Amino acid sequence: MSKIDGINTHVPNKEWLQKALALGIRWVRIDVNWNIVEPKNGYFLFNTLDVAVNEAKKAGLKVYASLAYTPA
Repeated sequence: MSKIDGINTHVPNKEWLQKALALGIRWVRIDVNWNIVEPKNGYFLFNTLDVAVNEAKKAGLKVYASLAYTPA
């Protein structure tokens, strides 16, 4: 069986991250949807994303954040 280096997810929870780590996964790509992080011009909400990134780092996973859905 070959080793899995990474997987893609939206905003994973702690349980999901622990399962990924148990499978030997080293990287997690987390989707950062601009329209969720900045729902109104100049108003930012990073709390959900911060939790996911911090939990991934605590689990020993490396994070690749992918920014998508930029405003018009």
